[in-house]
Amino acid sequence: MVKNKFALAILFSCFLIISLETRAQKDSIDLSFLDSINLDDLFKLKSKKSYFKIQASYLTNSVFAGRKDSLPLPYFTPSIEYNHKSGLYAGASLSYLANSNSRIDLWSLDLGYSFELSKKLNGNLYINKPFYNNSSSNVQSAVSFYAGSSLTYDASILAFTASTNFMFGSENDFSLILTTDHQFNWSDKSNALWTFAPSFNLFLGSSGYYQTYRVDRKNPRNNLPQTVNVTINSPNKFQLMSYEFSTPLYFDKTTWGFFINPTYVIAVNPIVTTYKVTGPFGGTIVPETRITEKISNSFYTTFGAYIKF
Repeated sequence: MVKNKFALAILFSCFLIISLETRAQKDSIDLSFLDSINLDDLFKLKSKKSYFKIQASYLTNSVFAGRKDSLPLPYFTPSIEYNHKSGLYAGASLSYLANSNSRIDLWSLDLGYSFELSKKLNGNLYINKPFYNNSSSNVQSAVSFYAGSSLTYDASILAFTASTNFMFGSENDFSLILTTDHQFNWSDKSNALWTFAPSFNLFLGSSGYYQTYRVDRKNPRNNLPQTVNVTINSPNKFQLMSYEFSTPLYFDKTTWGFFINPTYVIAVNPIVTTYKVTGPFGGTIVPETRITEKISNSFYTTFGAYIKF
């Protein structure tokens, strides 16, 4: 156990050191661990010209840091984005829940800036405002605002990325995603670009958003008087949340393209949530209760297509 923890610490340190620099990429990298909050083109370069991008994607299940609802949440997500040649971009999307509870489960607004520091170094800054349906069972539904950044370094054989993500809501959380990948690129006779980019991600973060989600699912607000107080007493620890493997394949034809991204997630470190419910004058309604998360591995896929003009 000690050796494993020591090895993980060394790996974590190496990622942090290497990820102080970032790599250049053609248009975008799909980050499966952020699919559920619809941050399109999280890492991108300044474009030589401004353009609009319209995209439609299908996510077979919304999984974030290995955390998910007990039932699959498949999302069909159309989006539109404007990319200015300066590196600024803005977009909007909505996610339609494609199951028996069919509804618009989420829509969001994105604003960001991507930049180059060298041929091997680029970064991104972004903010995202989600709007979840009141009935949403998405594990991130307690989050009201996101802000983050990324840095990527291309070491030729492998590329390394460090991404930070701040999540604000009833609880404030921070996550760090460390990614390594290698791109295989080739063109066909029509000058279309194919890219295959197998990657490995380490997701570390705090879990206040998830503890709020678990308590709300256990005690629906419509089943409790409006005057009660729900108090979460468990610590909001920063810890390793998941290991994630993905094998995205992209096809880009300059003005249009498509992609597929299968992802396998190994969730670790079950989250323990302790809470109690009291009345407006301090009387106990639900005594202190402990919920231990039941984790399981996940496989999901994202399919998508887009046009640019």
